Amino acid sequence: MKEPEYEIDWVRALHGDHYFEIHKPIPPEGVLTAEHSLPAVDDKGGGKGALLCIEKRLFDDGNDPVATIRQTMFLRGDGGCGSYGSPPAAPEELPDRAPDKVIQISTLPRQALIYRLSGDYNPVHADPEVAKKAGFPQPILHGLCSMGLATRALLSAICGSDPAKLRSLFVRFSKPVFPGETIRFEFYDEGRQVRFRARTLERDVVVLDRCRAQLSQ
Repeated sequence: MKEPEYEIDWVRALHGDHYFEIHKPIPPEGVLTAEHSLPAVDDKGGGKGALLCIEKRLFDDGNDPVATIRQTMFLRGDGGCGSYGSPPAAPEELPDRAPDKVIQISTLPRQALIYRLSGDYNPVHADPEVAKKAGFPQPILHGLCSMGLATRALLSAICGSDPAKLRSLFVRFSKPVFPGETIRFEFYDEGRQVRFRARTLERDVVVLDRCRAQLSQ
């Protein structure tokens, strides 16, 4: 998105949602091939932003599917480009009742700086001036870091810490997380499907909403 020919205001781009499905165990060593596609763009109008849908499919060296990843980027500084394809339907609201299980995970004030080791060097997660230009009072935590914490919480609370029990996971990034905050995950156990949200204790703000996980067994 930083390539100038696409004319995307990448500083203001935000991760809207993310989904992965594991088709077979990921080997600790080996070669994976990735196929990328852009199945849809949902244009909100000039200056109103656009949703960019991205899909990645991973294959092992035998050309067997390993995983499918889908994500939506909210291009807040764009719009007016035109729409195509069919964006995914909006996720369902969570049940109107108390959660079945709750777990809390604290983040470190330097959490985003550590997560940059993953290779995501977007300065909105490290540079206060860039964060202000993007509309935030301080650098924000990477969305995928929040998703990683959600995966850890789900495995601990629901899956007995066995990753083989998790088949797929979807999260919707409703508000940014600031490094150093404590995140409370609220799970609604529906058998092989688990739905959940996450909120920060310090601000009592829902940061992940209408999330769901599918269990393999």
